[in-house]
Amino acid sequence: MRRFAILAVGFTYLYFLFLSLRSVLWGGIPFWSDPARDLLLAWDNLRKISLIGPPGGIPGVFYGPYWLWLNSLVLIFTKDPRFCSLFVILLPYFTLFPLLLWKLSKFIGRGAAIVIWLVFMTTYGSFYTTYIWQPYLVPLFLVGIAYIAGNNILNKPLLVGIMAAMLVNFHLSFGIVTCLAVSALFFVTWLVKDRRLKTLALYLAGVVTVFLPFIFFESRHGFNQVQAFMKAVINSAVYNSASVGQMGLTKAEILSRFLSIPAQFLQLPIGVVGVIWAILLLQLKNKFTKNQIGILVFLFFNITGLFLIFYTSKNPVWDYYFIGMETLFLLLMGLLVSKSRFLVTLALVWSLVLFGKHVGNFVRDPGADFLSVPSIASKQKTAETIIADAKNESYTVFAYSPSIYSFDYDYLFAWLAPNQNFGPVTYLIIPPDTSAAVKEDFIHYKTPDAKFVTVWEKVQKDKTLIIKRWPR
Repeated sequence: MRRFAILAVGFTYLYFLFLSLRSVLWGGIPFWSDPARDLLLAWDNLRKISLIGPPGGIPGVFYGPYWLWLNSLVLIFTKDPRFCSLFVILLPYFTLFPLLLWKLSKFIGRGAAIVIWLVFMTTYGSFYTTYIWQPYLVPLFLVGIAYIAGNNILNKPLLVGIMAAMLVNFHLSFGIVTCLAVSALFFVTWLVKDRRLKTLALYLAGVVTVFLPFIFFESRHGFNQVQAFMKAVINSAVYNSASVGQMGLTKAEILSRFLSIPAQFLQLPIGVVGVIWAILLLQLKNKFTKNQIGILVFLFFNITGLFLIFYTSKNPVWDYYFIGMETLFLLLMGLLVSKSRFLVTLALVWSLVLFGKHVGNFVRDPGADFLSVPSIASKQKTAETIIADAKNESYTVFAYSPSIYSFDYDYLFAWLAPNQNFGPVTYLIIPPDTSAAVKEDFIHYKTPDAKFVTVWEKVQKDKTLIIKRWPR
């Protein structure tokens, strides 16, 4: 039986690894403004080391530089975005993630750990393991901290401080709350069980070490980020106003997002999931080990803290703020399921059903033509079409984007045509689903008919339109 379980887990590992490698190496992953902007910043980081990262959701506040530094290490050898995904995202998920779950299984059992692996990879693996975006590394930190919490959070104070602070640097909105929750848990545990200044000092040393680039940057720039952050907090808490003039999710939508997360990964109606959670919460009456209590308290602090902060926030809350939340719910589900052998069996059966559905969907529709959908491959093909047509002549490229910025094509042309000279011949790139009115407005704004004439138009396989305009 044990040999069969090892073979089954090994098969699921190879299956998900194959799917992720295929998406990455064939260019099937999306390449939108945020990851492209980050890669441009990482490229600049090779010329001059940056102490800050990409802009955060609060005006004037930035992420930490670690995401840029990681990508810069890859860009030293190749500018191909696929390899950033391969080494910075995919590799950690197929090494650290299963290793951390295996370590966590010491406290929740192997069956529950396998359930977490299968459900996570079946529902979220296609983008968590491939998309080049820093918030997608958050689950690794959460599982790591959960393991440390189960192993007595005071045993590794320096490491806990480093990981809690790293969460802020990789996922600002989510990470601030999680860092505060971890800090509160650590401090309460320290007051009850330890009270040695050395333990507290090591935790603070971990946090401060991670924030050293931030401290150095702020000391040279008048602590502008600190002021911007405090202004946002004061405006929200005291004056009941937002720091940015955007709406974000409503309170009803925030509540709905929280409640729908378990329904999403279990792929069941929300009413059925409500019954399941009621049964799982009954397991709280069972006896928990000290290790399990540590994990349970860590999850409780985080889930309740995130809900309260997001729900009461005066600043806009966006969908991406919830990245990582499903990991907390999955860990909680795994912990509660582990208290009953019958529930572990049921959860394993259902997770295998979900895995079987995933395999069936893949067999019916492999979806391997990545040139026909918005992806790195299709955008690279668009850029290469323009470069091939222009040959060695000077030209200019304008790509339409609702967000105004066209970081995706800026990066692709910097990579594929590093010696491009700008000239009057103009290529316009218009993505699929752009309305006719917007398309015409973009064409006439960038290349007025009084000054330009269309030479040709080409529609790419993914429906992207390329227009070559020649000066009159």
